[in-house]
Amino acid sequence: MIELVDVIFSSTVIAGFAGLGAAYTLRVWLQGALRYERIEQVGGSVLLSKRVMEMAYWGLQSVARACVSVGLTPNMITALTLVAATAAAGAAAMGHFGIALAALVVGTLGDALDGLVARISGRMSRAGAVFDSVADRYGEGVFLFGLGFYVHQSLPLLSLVFAAWMGSFMVSYVSAKVELLRVEAPRGLMRRTERAVYLTVATGITPYTQWLAGPERPGWVGLFPIIVALSLIAVIANISAVHRLMAIMQRLQTDDAQKLEEEAEEELPPSMSEPRRHAA
Repeated sequence: MIELVDVIFSSTVIAGFAGLGAAYTLRVWLQGALRYERIEQVGGSVLLSKRVMEMAYWGLQSVARACVSVGLTPNMITALTLVAATAAAGAAAMGHFGIALAALVVGTLGDALDGLVARISGRMSRAGAVFDSVADRYGEGVFLFGLGFYVHQSLPLLSLVFAAWMGSFMVSYVSAKVELLRVEAPRGLMRRTERAVYLTVATGITPYTQWLAGPERPGWVGLFPIIVALSLIAVIANISAVHRLMAIMQRLQTDDAQKLEEEAEEELPPSMSEPRRHAA
């Protein structure tokens, strides 16, 4: 009965996204593609199409206006996304992946909704941006903790969850260093939005695979979608983080060497720093 409840939850959420996709496709066919400044800034990648992000942003426009009209602030929505992520973690820890999917969708879409509400209401602030960033880290971490609790009896699966958590943490950490040091670095893969989408999709499929696998097969068979998502995050995120870290270090070393060379030239006497002119 528990598995049936999760299948119902997953089916409801998937049907909702299918309806959104159909409506967005019709809108693009009738009036052309939509472009949003925020999506252009974030950009798509080989792991997540920009068209999918535009579709979600389009669907959230009316929700954002409704939130503004009832007085919900961006920080309130950010706090609600953290509550939703905690609920998703609790559901996943108990094996209710359909219920976890519903909570994950609220948290994932809320991560974009708070920014939309901030822009519409004119409440954009650096403090809000910091709160949003911290809530994202806690939300993702607590959900992975929930997955880890569910598979804690399997050392390979628990190790996979840890590797995915480490990759997620390092991608975010390196990105923060790039912004702090203001250096050029490769764009990188498996960013926050991509990780959220992959985990959400895998969580939504898992009730079906568990239902089909049945109790007579090993538990990892039913968890196959989540295993695939965690594996992709663990491998791609860690490789991307290391690649960007090496690029940052190389760039900083080049900048430091150039700075030292310029300082050395400034300390030289004019007779030594200026090139000599020879008579013709």
